[in-house]
Amino acid sequence: MTFRSILIYGKPVYFTLLSPQPLYSKIRALPLCLKILSLNRLDHMNDRPKYTTIRTAAGWVGILALPAGLLSTTLPQSSVDEAHRSLGEKGNQAEYCPGLFEDLAERLQNYLGGIKTSFTDVLDLSAATLFQRKVWETTRRIPYGETRSYRWVAGQTGNPRAARAVGQALGRNPLPIIIPCHRVIASDGRLGGFTGGLEMKRRLLRLETTGSGI
Repeated sequence: MTFRSILIYGKPVYFTLLSPQPLYSKIRALPLCLKILSLNRLDHMNDRPKYTTIRTAAGWVGILALPAGLLSTTLPQSSVDEAHRSLGEKGNQAEYCPGLFEDLAERLQNYLGGIKTSFTDVLDLSAATLFQRKVWETTRRIPYGETRSYRWVAGQTGNPRAARAVGQALGRNPLPIIIPCHRVIASDGRLGGFTGGLEMKRRLLRLETTGSGI
């Protein structure tokens, strides 16, 4: 048995050959190696942002990331161009790289199709303030199909009187759906605000309670 290695994304990958044949004779195994490595991982990226746009049952969604994690997602848009524009200036500078996001793309498509889905992806929140990160991380913990009030989120951050500031922080949420700010409503049951519009917020909440799709 002969041990061989190749470099993929700058890292050695070891495997065995049952016979001492040249490596090119085993090149058919390379696609399997790549699949095992899971192309949705971000640890091999260079510093340039990467993005993709995906089609869902609700419209086009944009995704943007750096090696440190996800930077931005969009709510469903009417066209692929609008989804790309909604990623902002960093989206314009980013490299189109759909292979990195295959797993997340599938989960977003499932979610917007009415299938209960979790988003435990690594996020890059380095540009946020400490308070914003606390608000967003608290909001991420709200279970699928449930809601919490702005006051509740404020209390979880250690600032029980900061409900209005919570709303402002959620208004700057760069990762809607991944950070489910639509699950935060007013204490009296009203929807409160939402950057994507109250109709979109209503549709997302209905999707999670009925599973009927958006």
